[in-house]
Amino acid sequence: PTTLCVVANVVALKDSSIFRINPTNGVAFPFFQCYVPLADDENVAAGWNYVDSSLRLVRDNKVDAHVYMPYVEQKIMGSMAEDGSCLFTGGTSCLISAWQIKYSRKRGYRISYRGCGAGHTDSVICIEASIAHHIVVSGSLDGTAIIWNFADLRLLRSLDCGGAVRAVAVCIATGDLCTAGVDMSSAENSSTLRLWSINGDLLAERDRKSVV
Repeated sequence: PTTLCVVANVVALKDSSIFRINPTNGVAFPFFQCYVPLADDENVAAGWNYVDSSLRLVRDNKVDAHVYMPYVEQKIMGSMAEDGSCLFTGGTSCLISAWQIKYSRKRGYRISYRGCGAGHTDSVICIEASIAHHIVVSGSLDGTAIIWNFADLRLLRSLDCGGAVRAVAVCIATGDLCTAGVDMSSAENSSTLRLWSINGDLLAERDRKSVV
């Protein structure tokens, strides 16, 4: 059956399987980030936006591990590292947080808070992690995209995008970055797509009349 709800994220899996979570098992139905299973025979999802401010790993419709966030966070966005070892989140706190995910046959999945990075002055609304290039990129309502060091969330570069950054992406081949958002300097309040080098140099940009 078709369900009418907000689409929070779309993720391509390596196989053709469909992952389904029963929303009745949570305290409140959150937005889910689904990712490639850490074990070959298991499907796991990280869930957030619960009313108790917890971050959970859900397996087979049951909570396998959970941890409480060390600060108040709402409208959380997240990005999983390609190898499934780390989850990066951000939201209304303006902080970027890193969560370590480990798996063992004896204890199952475990998730722990690794630390946070500060640099944005308004809500974080998009995140992209790239373990291949050892960076995390975040976009914010403050009009900037920030490049962070993957290992310790050290701020490497801040990119002025001229308006709220609603989407970021990292090219796995070159490390080039793409940002998309509203250009507040435009009279038509148009969207602007920008291509940056991994060093923060602006390579190209294009305006669109419709808002991203």
